[in-house]
Amino acid sequence: MLFLSSQDLEKYASFPYWNGIVRLVFVVAAFTLDFGGSAGTFVALLALGDLPLALVAIFGLPRVLNRSHVQLLTNR
Repeated sequence: MLFLSSQDLEKYASFPYWNGIVRLVFVVAAFTLDFGGSAGTFVALLALGDLPLALVAIFGLPRVLNRSHVQLLTNR
């Protein structure tokens, strides 16, 4: 879905925006619930890798597309 939405980002920008929100929730959950301690350091490294992707999607897309966060959340 992310690949297809990248072909027409003006039309399908809400998919990568929501993906960024899901990634950010994973990062917060991984560190607050100590997934790294129970599942290993690989999960902690995954969470660290997802953090910049989430921040770019959440804060970069509104700036690049000149839309508000609400517009991206509601696909308008």
